[in-house]
Amino acid sequence: SPRGVMAVEPTLLAHTLPPARPERHAYGGGFGYVDDGQAAWATAYRYRPQGTQTERIFGMGYFETVTTHRDIRVRRRLHAPPGDDPVVLADVTIANQRDEAVDLRHYEYWDVNILQLQLQWLRTGLFAAPGDDQRQRLNAKFKPSITLEADGSALRFHQEPPASAPPPERVSPIDWHPANVWLADLSGQPDAHYTDRMTFFGAGGASRPDAVVQHRAGDTDAAPSGAMPYCMVLRRSLRLEARQEAHLRFGYGTSRPGETPDWLVRYRLEPEAAAGSVPWPAERLVYFGAPEEPVLQREMAWHAYSLLAFTTYHDYYRAHVTPQGSAYLYLHGADGAPRDQALFVLPLTYLRPNLARENLRLLMRLQSGATGALPYAFMGYGYHDGASIHEEPSDLDLFFLLGLGEYLAATGDLAFLHEEVPFYPRDVDPQIGTGTTALDHVRAAVTH
Repeated sequence: SPRGVMAVEPTLLAHTLPPARPERHAYGGGFGYVDDGQAAWATAYRYRPQGTQTERIFGMGYFETVTTHRDIRVRRRLHAPPGDDPVVLADVTIANQRDEAVDLRHYEYWDVNILQLQLQWLRTGLFAAPGDDQRQRLNAKFKPSITLEADGSALRFHQEPPASAPPPERVSPIDWHPANVWLADLSGQPDAHYTDRMTFFGAGGASRPDAVVQHRAGDTDAAPSGAMPYCMVLRRSLRLEARQEAHLRFGYGTSRPGETPDWLVRYRLEPEAAAGSVPWPAERLVYFGAPEEPVLQREMAWHAYSLLAFTTYHDYYRAHVTPQGSAYLYLHGADGAPRDQALFVLPLTYLRPNLARENLRLLMRLQSGATGALPYAFMGYGYHDGASIHEEPSDLDLFFLLGLGEYLAATGDLAFLHEEVPFYPRDVDPQIGTGTTALDHVRAAVTH
């Protein structure tokens, strides 16, 4: 909580936090707007009308909100399905609690505000604002566009790289070929869409967007200006009889440029079906029983869930990776140091051995084929950096051997030592006089 900081050093906090920029109308998304013909309101807690009844649940694998206003209840559940599909599902159940029928408009809102985590080792205090400006200038090098898919069910945002951008397969601290971002209606056909964030929100802002209050039909063909001018809004018109419910589902996700996410079909919600998330498998979690401290059972399960859920896939290293996260990744833009992935291997060996192997593969793919060294940090598309003062970290080999030793001792998977895993950079033969099996990586680490 920032309260203690504010009480002790309010001046320091004022210089640390970036200034609010409400004029950009970037509100994150993941909530909606409801219009019953006489009033319009937001389902987001921060922007709700006075007197709205609300409920918020932070669960393992989902976040659920319930907003009841003017006898219309909207239950939203956001969840990411298990597996590698890059999508967050928004299941929306709208219930008419009135004794008469009502015609409603539901607006599903998500933001598009990409800001590449360009490597910046100085991000504290006065360095934050210039760093943000530098990343904004990087965004300006791309040409943004947004299109409605041919079947009318989804919006897709694309950034066209500059002509000077390197090819997709080249190592770079910048992702010059970022993924597309899209919003899809998975339960029917949208009645309208809105993409210009300035005209959608207008003077009404996040609480009462102009386009909602004024019942605008949808977007025109006008092209907004700026690097991040868009939002994604899909509108559905509904008629609910007294005490009737409607179930909607939306998908917000990414896909590589030129890729059609055909796998979306398995997440479509059939007509009249009730929306609900797939529960997180209990057998994947760890529980700790202590009668005098019952909270520990819940906390241990939550930590196990978090470790598994935050594991993602890295295109360059062709391996799943559990990121270090925190300020390193989400402020500085660097994932480091690899000792963290080695430490994650220890519990993953018992939770999900396959993910333990994947993190070990990542460590091996990070090893330099020229020196056998592991880098202090990695970022962008296959780029390594040592932050000047960490160019030769001395402990990373020991952590790699610790993680591998735990995995082998617990699983007995000695065949893993004979698996072929390339050194860094990929597709380049190592120069340190070894092969490319996992055992060769062990020899390289011991030698280094």
